[in-house]
Amino acid sequence: MQPETHSDNVPHDAHKYTNEEFPGYNIPLLDDDNVRVQRHQLSGGLCYMHAPAVVQYYNIWHYALKSDTTADHKMLDLARVIRDTFSAEQLQHYVFDAVGGSSIEFLESILQAESIIIASHPTLYQEHLQQYGPGLVAQFEVHEDFLNDVHHHYGKPSGKYVGLHAMVLMGARESEGKRYFLLQNWWKHKQFVEVDEEYLERSAATVFFVKTPQTAIPHKLPVNSGHYFETAVDKPESYPREGNIYPREGNFF
Repeated sequence: MQPETHSDNVPHDAHKYTNEEFPGYNIPLLDDDNVRVQRHQLSGGLCYMHAPAVVQYYNIWHYALKSDTTADHKMLDLARVIRDTFSAEQLQHYVFDAVGGSSIEFLESILQAESIIIASHPTLYQEHLQQYGPGLVAQFEVHEDFLNDVHHHYGKPSGKYVGLHAMVLMGARESEGKRYFLLQNWWKHKQFVEVDEEYLERSAATVFFVKTPQTAIPHKLPVNSGHYFETAVDKPESYPREGNIYPREGNFF
């Protein structure tokens, strides 16, 4: 398993957030170069770990900015999390059985003790973003049109269903009575994506927010620092293993 690489600088060939490409948003976490962080999955998936790690990081900064305190640039070292904390059974499933994981379950496992997570609704995204910071976009159903390098997707997804994905909801805006949402992603040339409400709803994603303020990453978890991270290990998002939600047939993305 390769180590996770990190840098203070985002590569010149990586897609970046700009107000020119995504007008109409007011997102202090992204507008501040000292806070914004980007991740790149070098192969396959691992989105189900990237997304919760970024939600955790941004929630720590969100609380720090609201309370006028300080935070640092520490983030989960995902390669070390897999190596150091997975049980033998988990590694068997992860490495040999090509089994992905649930982003919501992983988020629950990395937050501070007794943290509360709530599921939201598009009509509440703006309010919850202001209250709690960025949210986890879980079980997003990827279709073929989402695989290209276009950074704006509106209306009904097109093409075949490919698999599940996890991202982060960073912002919400309204224009002419329609809602639009800015998502942060892990593909080098598609790090940020705007979707409208119809596209997000037809992708069947659920957005979760961490209601409990996060002040730091739990001490038991390995971390590293930087503004740009790359992770080579690859596994996709999947449905939770418990409850009444079951995966449809097909590949996980």
